[in-house]
This record gives sequence, C-alpha cells and structure tokens, in this order.
Amino acid sequence: MIKVIANPEDFQGKEIQLSGYLKLGHEHNVLYFDKEHAYWVMGENAVWLDLKKEQLEKWSKHKDSYVYVRGIFNTVDGMYFGGYELELKNISRITPKLSPDEKKKMIEKSIDKYNEGKEESEEIKKPSE
Repeated sequence: MIKVIANPEDFQGKEIQLSGYLKLGHEHNVLYFDKEHAYWVMGENAVWLDLKKEQLEKWSKHKDSYVYVRGIFNTVDGMYFGGYELELKNISRITPKLSPDEKKKMIEKSIDKYNEGKEESEEIKKPSE
C-alpha cells in the first residue's frame, strides 16, 4: 500500500491487490494502512473503495479487520468526503488477511487432507516434523 500511496501515477488504471484495515459503513468504505490510521480517519493513508450495495452486503463480514482487496486503481479528481484522493473500483475480491497461526493451521489442514490415503513414502511432512 505504501508504494501505491507514494506513487499513484504508476498504478493508474491497473488491477492491483492491496492489504490493509477495512472500514465499511455509511459513506465510509475505506481501506486504511492499519487500524490506528482507521481510528484517526487518516484519509491520506487510505484508499476509498467504490462498492455497490450488493458488494457491501457480501463483504460486510470482513469489516473492522485486516484484508486483501483486489480492484482497478484510480486517482480521484477532487476528493471524497474525508479527503480520499485514491480509490479502488470494479472490486472483484475482498478476503481476510490471515495471522501466522491461522496460515499454519490452514497449511496443516491442507497437508492432512492431501496425505489421506497416501502411502507413507508419498506423504508430505508438516513443517514442524
């Protein structure tokens, strides 16, 4: 996100994926650099999200959490309410950003599922083994 905020012209019109802290609400659909920036509503370190009503309903379960957002990047002539000069439009995906423990559990679950029915010589070993 820092590269995009610092050099928005390099990303104009391109599909990108950003990570940050998601705030969703009435006239406040924003991806902030982090939770503290969201608390202080620091628009200069944030990207406005152009979301349709259906998208808000679909992705509201991710509000107030760290996420990945994929969409088309755009700089805004003028500003949105709150001072947002950057936006993502045509958003195709919002997914949760997993903690290291959550990632480890997901990997272990995938390995267990893969190893079901495999002979021992074909099994993938978990990182801790």
